[in-house]
Amino acid sequence: MAANAVVNRRVRMTRAMVRDALLELLDEKALGDISVTELCARADINRTTFYKHYGTPDDVLQDIAEGLAEGAAAAAQVGSEPLPLGDQVAAICRHLRDHPREASAVLVHFGGDSQVVRGMMGARLSSGQVRMPAYARRCDADTAKLLGAFLANGIYSLVRCWMLEGVDKTPEEIGALAEDIAVHGWIDG
Repeated sequence: MAANAVVNRRVRMTRAMVRDALLELLDEKALGDISVTELCARADINRTTFYKHYGTPDDVLQDIAEGLAEGAAAAAQVGSEPLPLGDQVAAICRHLRDHPREASAVLVHFGGDSQVVRGMMGARLSSGQVRMPAYARRCDADTAKLLGAFLANGIYSLVRCWMLEGVDKTPEEIGALAEDIAVHGWIDG
């Protein structure tokens, strides 16, 4: 095996041990109460090793969030053609459900205005990976940006509530609800 492959495997293993240790500690206390010392002790690594990979426990959670966001985005994309919004939301929900520890940590600690969430939701909307309703395609660029922000934050809040509060709905039902609200609204006029 090449030396690079061994190093890469060690890096992946070390980072995974640190992420797992953080998730364990988050079951016991708030992120702000977790020190690098106790994170290193839980991961069974020394501080020097920790600082080769991360600066703070927040950086570890950011790494977990980015990995979860990448996985969710990959789950919601099939080929080059965008899926309907409801199918994308259902795929994201299934991905989160399949990674409950990571999803809970990320959803508890990152609000809809975080860079991670904006990256996961906003980038998909602004890049045309969601088929916007006809009225949204006809509006000016600033209005489209506002509608995209509203939609991204609304969907994030919907998924967050579903996941954290144990709402008894399937991912497909959450996806259908998100698409129905996005296309038809929820206030009956």
